[in-house]
Amino acid sequence: MSGTAWKKLSDEDIKRMSELLKSGATMLADTCPVCGSPLFRLRDGSVICPHCQKKVVYLKEGENEDRALEPYVLEEVRSSLFSLLRKLAPVMASADPDEALPLVQLANSLLEALKSLSELQRRIAEGRRGELAGFRRPRVGRARGVELRPPR
Repeated sequence: MSGTAWKKLSDEDIKRMSELLKSGATMLADTCPVCGSPLFRLRDGSVICPHCQKKVVYLKEGENEDRALEPYVLEEVRSSLFSLLRKLAPVMASADPDEALPLVQLANSLLEALKSLSELQRRIAEGRRGELAGFRRPRVGRARGVELRPPR
């Protein structure tokens, strides 16, 4: 990591890095392509930047970017749908009976979308397990605004 990148790290960043190490994460030789901070591999195999607080996805040479990111994008959609449903619940509880029907229909649509998404995620996971039979590769995570990096 360059000297200028270290200057960008706040006390909070250093504290986050320390906590990551204490929790069993491994500091990698790779640096974040956005801020230059060292990357950390968590125990679950995901790689994160403690400064940006985002996960990093490594792509292999020739690997399809959309296919690699598919599970993480679907998880973001699931999280967004669930968040909308949580916000809708108190509105439904306090709604007048005349206003309730559209809210109930919206809640039903969100629940159906979550159900369909869960089924899609399950099918994708099953398909990938079949593809990876006998081939073990670390799975890395993704977060909004992720940076894609080729393996070193």
